Amino acid sequence: MTAVQSPDRDVLERWIARLGGLPRRSPPIARGDRLFYTERGSGERHPSLWMCHPSGTARLIDPARWNSPHPVWITDWSVSPDGRRITFRLNRNRAAVLLLDIATGRITGAPKPELRRPVIASCGSGLRTVLAADPEAVVRHLVPLDGMVAVARWRNGRSEVVVVDSDSGAVQAVPLPGVGTVSGMTGTAEGQRRLWIGYAEPTRPGSVLEVDLSSPRHPVVRDWYRPDRIGPLPRIRRLGLMCVSAAGAELEISVLRRANGTAGPVPTVLSFWGGVRSQPRLGFDPGTLTWVLAGGAHAVARARGESADLVAAAECLVNAGLAHPDQLAVIDGPLASAAGIALLAEILGLPLHRLWGLEKQRSVPAEGMVPTCLKH
Repeated sequence: MTAVQSPDRDVLERWIARLGGLPRRSPPIARGDRLFYTERGSGERHPSLWMCHPSGTARLIDPARWNSPHPVWITDWSVSPDGRRITFRLNRNRAAVLLLDIATGRITGAPKPELRRPVIASCGSGLRTVLAADPEAVVRHLVPLDGMVAVARWRNGRSEVVVVDSDSGAVQAVPLPGVGTVSGMTGTAEGQRRLWIGYAEPTRPGSVLEVDLSSPRHPVVRDWYRPDRIGPLPRIRRLGLMCVSAAGAELEISVLRRANGTAGPVPTVLSFWGGVRSQPRLGFDPGTLTWVLAGGAHAVARARGESADLVAAAECLVNAGLAHPDQLAVIDGPLASAAGIALLAEILGLPLHRLWGLEKQRSVPAEGMVPTCLKH
């Protein structure tokens, strides 16, 4: 199935335009009763910097109003501890750091030669383990709170958030709406114990969750920001598959299909993720959602870089009756991860170590030159 052949091509184009133009907002930075965040509104190319306070909201920095013949956007920004000044940098001159006085609206050059990012460091005596390392989970985000630490981790291809008591070490899970991606976290470290989580799912546009941790054992989660409804769309079904490769590795595959679509094989695109710190793309993607809504399927497999794993994932989809060999394709850049390198080695018939060497020399064939359809 292609958009050109579909009688509903105009519907698909409207879906892509609507889904791709949804507004986005970042988790806020709290300074007293002020919250600072970036937001890209519908139809805007780049986000603006906003402030929310008891009296209302105000747009502090709007790149679209910058007097420049070329596109301008904010690359870095930070808020002073008292919430009265913003230090930021623009793409047109990354070396120049600007300072915004919120009360007057005046922008001047910042005295520091560069914008410094906050870092997490150890200090003092008795520094101890708050949360033990987990071989099955990778820490992606960490936010210190008042007497607690919030940690977002990847486990088996999905995000999880836990709150750890700094004194007792007690761990409390924060319930998320579903199986999705945590893109970032912020919080208050002064008494209120609030946490904000950037969150998205394949069928849920990026939103910001607010977590009330006044009672750590019973965290209350609600939407702090969520884009306007995207309108009535067909329901999406998520399927989970497990298979074992020839090398004996267990593989987990997540498949998205229309809930009321064809029961048998449908055109399927397959992407991989793997490696210690790599992560799957389980967030909201307009292209992926439109493909599924049009009747196709999108599968994501976890592989650790072994070509046998990649072949097993494709065979699993075919044997389960979800895909046909002639309508199964690999997407994403083949060099985007260790799994992609292994896949490219399998297709080209090259030893893996040779392909790694070629990649470092940037001599690997371009993505468009590599066959992506897996035949069995």
